[in-house]
Amino acid sequence: MKNTLKCMLAAFLVLAVSMVSAQTNDEVRSLSIFNGVEVSNSIEAELIKGDKYQVEIFASGTEVSNVVTEVEDRQLQVKMGKGNFGSTSVRVTITYAGDLDKVQSSTSAKVFVKDVLDSKSLMLRAETSSYIETKVNVSKLSLEGTTNAKIFVEGSAEDLNLGAYTKADISGEKLQVKNAEVKTNTAAKSIISVSESIKGSAGTAGKVLYIGDPDLVDVKTNTGGDISRKE
Repeated sequence: MKNTLKCMLAAFLVLAVSMVSAQTNDEVRSLSIFNGVEVSNSIEAELIKGDKYQVEIFASGTEVSNVVTEVEDRQLQVKMGKGNFGSTSVRVTITYAGDLDKVQSSTSAKVFVKDVLDSKSLMLRAETSSYIETKVNVSKLSLEGTTNAKIFVEGSAEDLNLGAYTKADISGEKLQVKNAEVKTNTAAKSIISVSESIKGSAGTAGKVLYIGDPDLVDVKTNTGGDISRKE
């Protein structure tokens, strides 16, 4: 009988600990002014333009204190602190009041920008199986994807600089640009819409497809690379 009670008590304690660890913790933090955002460590972020700078954190399987949010040189970093956090789930809602000129994701993070990014110049960079999704209206746009990362972008830009490497995927079928300079390799793939000129190179099975009939096409390919018009 005593053994049975001990087993039941042990099972209850395990269940209680599991329920506590599965609960979602949340916290709102005020931030200093930033114009760039970098998200990493499998964190899912939603960016919303508002009238203040803050981040709201929703954490499951870990404490919100393990989520690092710091602004340095006007660049906001959102990441996990040191340690092994196992099967955790962290979502953040980032509110910003000014223009952003850089959005970066890495290590399986996901970033969804809810409002059109409207600025003179903008860099979107996704690394290591991460994802960025946004709409833009800019003069100069830089897109860079590496190592299985993906960027989904719509909108318009005067000038585009695109780099896609190591199985990255840049989807810009609804991105209208006037002039594009592209570079791709190692089985990465990209698609964009171009109206005036496209220049660049593709190697090692990297591929860039473009929509439109630009006046100038100056491209070089090797080792299975391809830059061509989408039929």
